[in-house]
Amino acid sequence: MSQIINLNDNELEQLANYLGHDMAVHREYYRLPQESLFLAKVSKLLFAMEAGKPPPPPGYDF
Repeated sequence: MSQIINLNDNELEQLANYLGHDMAVHREYYRLPQESLFLAKVSKLLFAMEAGKPPPPPGYDF
């Protein structure tokens, strides 16, 4: 989930601390497979298009 909402390093570290583990544990066990991350990003784009919102600018990271 943290990858989908694109947390920066500081926010990710705060989340890991809140969950009671360090960044290495978080990165090793809680990372989504690339396919899942890609599917989530494409879904966000399709939902925005369906709602009539303009597409994000080039280089935008979901």
